[in-house]
Amino acid sequence: MSAHGKISAKELAAVVHDVRQMLAVITGRAGLLRRGAPDQNTEKNLAAMEVAATQAGAILSRLLSASSEKSSGSTDIFGALHQSAALMQPKPGTAWQVDDVDQGLAKGHWFLGGNISAGCLTSVPPSIVLEVLNNLLLNALGVMPDGGTLQADLTRVQDQWVLRLQDSGPGIAPEQTEKIFEMGFSSSGDSQRGIGLASCRDLLAPFGAVLQLGKSDQPGACFELLLPHTSETPHVPSPEKVEDGDSYRPAVLVVDDDQAVREMLKDVFS
Repeated sequence: MSAHGKISAKELAAVVHDVRQMLAVITGRAGLLRRGAPDQNTEKNLAAMEVAATQAGAILSRLLSASSEKSSGSTDIFGALHQSAALMQPKPGTAWQVDDVDQGLAKGHWFLGGNISAGCLTSVPPSIVLEVLNNLLLNALGVMPDGGTLQADLTRVQDQWVLRLQDSGPGIAPEQTEKIFEMGFSSSGDSQRGIGLASCRDLLAPFGAVLQLGKSDQPGACFELLLPHTSETPHVPSPEKVEDGDSYRPAVLVVDDDQAVREMLKDVFS
């Protein structure tokens, strides 16, 4: 720590490195457990752990670089929404019920539905889209504590996607509509929590994306995400072809100064 009690850039880098090492262990071990998951529910929970740890690592990277502009990659909007739903579970032991929005008035149940299909890509990086969706879903759950619906609709307008998220909560009071995107504002009265929507706008801005209030005749709050369209799919390298009968097995030397990381990598590669 510096003489003024503030953490230096070097100290911050060291903390970020150490935390990311542990997150790598979590994702690696969760991946190994998923291979032998005894049931679908356990596999889904392990998958959510992997996504959460990966997202935490992306947030740390952004904190270290102090700029979201260094993030890159395209995002499948459908996949990001369902990843967020897996992370932002309503209550322990519960989950969003997908595509059953007609039953959305059932007490104690949360329904997620809409007209989004896989393959709708935006140029906004996955870590950014997921963090914004996490905030929006968490806010929706906050105003639907006993159950409700979240309707997600996606349309394309010229070169951008318009993702509308409509919840069945009480809605936003007219006097608050001009304040909800202000840093520090919170309808709950807790100023420590009122950073989500303002931060979301800041995260999206470098990529030409926008978060705004939507207009709707339905009860509840409606938010719109305006995301640039792209047709460029993420590059995934093809594995090298191995001829039939080829007994070659590569030898991998694992070098890391953290024993937990070394052992995780050894098990993963094995």
